[in-house]
Amino acid sequence: MARKKEIKELLNRVLNDIKLSEKEEEDLYSKVEEFLSKLKDKIKKEKFKADVFLGGSVAKKTLIKKHDYDVDIFVRFNKKTKEDEINNLIKKLVVLDGFRGEIVKGSRDYIRFRDTEHAGKMIFEVVPIIKITMPKNARNVTDLSVFHVNSIEKCIKKNKKLSDDIKLAKAFIYASGCYGAESYIMGFSGYGIELLTCYYKNFLKFIESMAESKDRKERLVIDPGKHYKSRKEVLESMNEAKLSSPIVLVDPTFKERNALAALSEMTLKKFQDYCKKFLKNPKEDFFKPKKIDEEELKKKARQKGLEYAKIKAITNKQAGDIAGSKLLKFFRYLTRGLERYFEISEKKFEYSGEDYANFYFMLKSRKELLIKGPPIISKENVEKFKAKHKENFVKEERVYAKESIELSPSQFFMNFQNENKKFMLDMGIIKINLE
Repeated sequence: MARKKEIKELLNRVLNDIKLSEKEEEDLYSKVEEFLSKLKDKIKKEKFKADVFLGGSVAKKTLIKKHDYDVDIFVRFNKKTKEDEINNLIKKLVVLDGFRGEIVKGSRDYIRFRDTEHAGKMIFEVVPIIKITMPKNARNVTDLSVFHVNSIEKCIKKNKKLSDDIKLAKAFIYASGCYGAESYIMGFSGYGIELLTCYYKNFLKFIESMAESKDRKERLVIDPGKHYKSRKEVLESMNEAKLSSPIVLVDPTFKERNALAALSEMTLKKFQDYCKKFLKNPKEDFFKPKKIDEEELKKKARQKGLEYAKIKAITNKQAGDIAGSKLLKFFRYLTRGLERYFEISEKKFEYSGEDYANFYFMLKSRKELLIKGPPIISKENVEKFKAKHKENFVKEERVYAKESIELSPSQFFMNFQNENKKFMLDMGIIKINLE
């Protein structure tokens, strides 16, 4: 492991790259204030019994420099407001002066506004919540947002250096491809990253702990708010559905909630490996998102004598988590189909939050197709199978056959699309293009 002094010097350089300059920060917060002002004016005009609360990384000052910025804004309704009434009221905010939003379906509908002309690309998400004084009264997880902001702000107030450590952690996890609680990522949420950094006191201790925990056999349980007396009590008290993740991070603002419930075993292992690699050979590249280099993939395929294929799959589902999860599911289904005819040397899934995803494959034709037949005890079916497939053999009480194939990737994708039209439409996949 590299000396910590060298790593700290590297982290200082990274901070200079990922932190917004004073001008960038001033520019961004000015636009946020402008949007908030227009939103408040509209709420006043509509005579809503609601106020506005700025949340997320912008409110907590843990924002990192990116191409696009998500700004979470919460409209807090009176606790007497019913859910169907909230959905009707929120629709009245779709059009603001200079902004037009789109309704996004979720556990509670919210509005997404895009401003593509300022500070890269700004996305304002206006989320309705209920104004509550006790977390236990939350009807929806978003109702806890105010408590989350207050919790992290309190943590940073005690240790101002944590703001920079949180930024480092977010940039690092984002670059690793493990940032996001969406179902097509199943990674670390922004709030989860903030809590972990606060718990471990700084970025370096956080990733060192993650790297060391890779070989542990028991689930990691973290209770920052010390709501429970022991690890055993946490596991016995929490709802089973909230214990499905490999790390149980008890939300300090609400002890019944696991702040890392969306995290999958696969994503955690990927992140733990990433931490180990960084600690072994620390470089600034570990904080830079990796874009798929098509030319490099093509070159690699040529060197290995493999065929290269890129597929663009287009969906009619709502962009974001819904589209992403559908496209990932389709990617896995398509991959299983490919594996029958090709050896897959490498595969990659790329989704950027729009209405399409790109799939990349490096392939080698199998030349021969293995066909699974009936069990040998089913004599009549075995005879029919043998009559159809002359080159057959028996293995583990079942008959099989081998059939020579000559199939290019383009032929496979054309056949696949023709044979799976209904299935694709059911999944919301309206088209696949071989590029």
